[in-house]
Amino acid sequence: MKLSRSALKDITGLYRRLMVVMALNVPVIWGILLLDVRGVKLSALSAAYFTSVAAGYYMLPLLLLVTVIFAVFFAAKRVVTWLVGIVVVFFAYFLLLDSFVYEICKLHIDLFWLEFVLEDYQGLGLPTSTLLSALAALVAVIVVELGIFALSRRISRPRHVALPLFALAILAFGFSQVAHIVAYKRNDARITSLTPRFPFYVPFTSHRNADKFGELMPLGEPAAAAEALAPRIRVNAVALGAILPPPGKDSDYLRALAKEIPLQRVGEPDLVASTVLHLLGNDFITGEIVRIDGGAHLR
Repeated sequence: MKLSRSALKDITGLYRRLMVVMALNVPVIWGILLLDVRGVKLSALSAAYFTSVAAGYYMLPLLLLVTVIFAVFFAAKRVVTWLVGIVVVFFAYFLLLDSFVYEICKLHIDLFWLEFVLEDYQGLGLPTSTLLSALAALVAVIVVELGIFALSRRISRPRHVALPLFALAILAFGFSQVAHIVAYKRNDARITSLTPRFPFYVPFTSHRNADKFGELMPLGEPAAAAEALAPRIRVNAVALGAILPPPGKDSDYLRALAKEIPLQRVGEPDLVASTVLHLLGNDFITGEIVRIDGGAHLR
C-alpha cells in the first residue's frame, strides 16, 4: 500500500502525539507508585532506584504496547487513540487501586484476589464506601488522562520525543535491574526492602557479571566508610546467599537456588550469627565484606 506524503505525515504525527501522551504519563505513574512507599524514608540511592523502576520497569512495557497498537491499527486513527486511552487508563487505575489495597491488606492485587472480589466481595468485609471510593478513583484517572490527551494536542512539533523517551526507559530499566542484582547479592536493604512494595515486580536477582556492576555502584561497600571512620569506628559487612528466602518466596525457592551454587546446599542462620560475632570480637578487622553464600559469588 502506497501512502501519500500527507497520509504519512498524519501517521507519524499520530505516533508522535502518542509518545507525548506517554511522556506526560511518566510523572503520573511515578506519583502513583510513590503511594506504595509512603512512610518509607528514602535515601538518595533508594530514591534513584525507585525513580528508575517507575520510569523503566513500568513505563517500558507500556511504551512497547502502545507502539504495537499503533503498528497494528495505524490506518484507523480513532481506533488507535481509543485503544491507547483505554490501556493507559487501565494501567494507571490498576496501579492506583493496588496501592490502596496494599496499604490496607499488605497484599498486591493478583488473579486470585480479583476472582475472590468478583465471587465474594462481601467476604472481604469492606464497606460500601470503599467501592464508591474505587469508582471515584477510576473517574479521577479518566479525567486526568483526558486532560493529558488534550494537552498533547497543544504541544506543537513533538518531533523529538519518541527516541529520547525510549532511551530513558531502557536506561532506567537497566539501572534498576543492575542495582537490584548488586543489592540482592550484597544484602543492601536500601533497595531490596522496596521490592515487595511494587505490584507485579519481579526484578533480576542474579547475573554472572554482578561483581563487575557492583564496582560501579556504591551498594553495600564498607571500605570507604571504614577508611573515613577509622580508627574510632570499624565498618564491616556480611553478604548473604541462600540462607533465608526473600519476601514473597518460600523454602522451595531456596532449595532451587542452592542447586546453582558450588556448595549445593542452603546455609543456616547460625552461620550468620557466628560470623557477625567474630567480626564484633576481632577489633583488627575493618572494611571487609564476608560472603556467606556457599560460593555463589564465584559464578
